[in-house]
Amino acid sequence: MSPSRAGFTLLEVVVALAILGTSMFVLLQTHLNALNAHGRQESKVIMNHLVVQALGRAELEIAAGTLSGSNDFGDRLEGYSYEFDAQFVGESWPNLYEVTVRIATPDETVDAFVTTQLVYAGRQL
Repeated sequence: MSPSRAGFTLLEVVVALAILGTSMFVLLQTHLNALNAHGRQESKVIMNHLVVQALGRAELEIAAGTLSGSNDFGDRLEGYSYEFDAQFVGESWPNLYEVTVRIATPDETVDAFVTTQLVYAGRQL
């Protein structure tokens, strides 16, 4: 090849661009999937935090003698609310209640989260 004809052919440039484009597509798709997974996980973490808060508040209410109720999480989490309902487990387990907690979101983009746990609500004498 003569020095005046040195360089890449059009076909070589097109193939290189196709490889680069495919690589960028795969990388961007992987990044998008990671962002979506992060968003889903973040929602789960928030809901778990709210459930723990609601169960703690429900335990206090049960210890005070209230077996069902509802409330919100305050100004910081405006629009989020919870309801709880407690059932006495039985005479063989004193002060043990089965508590169902329902968390509602402000825009209902996340379905209401419902969980049931056993809570010991003993009273100190």
